[in-house]
Amino acid sequence: MKDTNQHWILDDDDASTEALLNEATEWFAYARGTASLLAECLGNDQVDVDPHELSLALGGIAALVAVGTHCIQRAHTQVIFDHPTTHEVPHVGG
Repeated sequence: MKDTNQHWILDDDDASTEALLNEATEWFAYARGTASLLAECLGNDQVDVDPHELSLALGGIAALVAVGTHCIQRAHTQVIFDHPTTHEVPHVGG
């Protein structure tokens, strides 16, 4: 996990696209590991599952995914502004 003395990349307005993508990968890895552990615990009949604790664990996974998604969105926005298209992209659908 992150050292509490390190700055949080989401507070860094000058974070590079690469740094944001690396950060997102790390957060998604935390979420995947936590979800795998939770699935393993739920698959074990000998483990008594407290619904409140299960709710907290699922909320934690959602928070990890939300931070990773935010990093991806910022990186995507940087790519769009760093390399704008010179032609109009047609709207698909409705």
